[in-house]
Amino acid sequence: MNDLLRNSWLYALAFVLPLVLSLALTPVLRALALRFGHLDSPTDIKTHKAPTPLLGGAAIFIAFTLSLLAMRFYTSFPTGTLRDLRVILLGGGVMFTLGFIDDLYKPHGLGVKTKFAVQFAVAAFTALYGIRINFIQPDYLAFALTVLWIVGVSNAFNIIDIMDGLSAGQAALAAFGFLLIAFPSESIYVNFA
Repeated sequence: MNDLLRNSWLYALAFVLPLVLSLALTPVLRALALRFGHLDSPTDIKTHKAPTPLLGGAAIFIAFTLSLLAMRFYTSFPTGTLRDLRVILLGGGVMFTLGFIDDLYKPHGLGVKTKFAVQFAVAAFTALYGIRINFIQPDYLAFALTVLWIVGVSNAFNIIDIMDGLSAGQAALAAFGFLLIAFPSESIYVNFA
């Protein structure tokens, strides 16, 4: 417990660094989206007050990536974590790219089959390389639940992104929840889940 308290600033940093970077990058990417007309217009389903810039996900992904790399290179975590980070960054990068391309082709976007195929492939890749629920047995059940969790959470955030601030607010609450899980379990990378 003494090590935990001594290193508690790392857990706070793992929460605050991506938050600050996201807040700093969002206005820059918002300006770019406005300049190039990369906007999501209100519809019957989407209740934005006005056309909304679509590059918020880019700000979050860049902040996430930079924070994850900073935490890895600043701290001395176990040897196997570098492989895990590569898997997380590769999977996250593919999911971000999928969402970005889908946004580029609005209002129709990519087909549902294409999106699900890529999402399930990324989730399976991630689970196969060890980033998975590890407290459930047998392993095939843990694998299946991990894949469903990754695809489900990804789509849940996409679905609730219909109102100004709703998705961002839910993500902030989830990040704070992960901080509360990471601290007592001494699993700093949970914060980046």
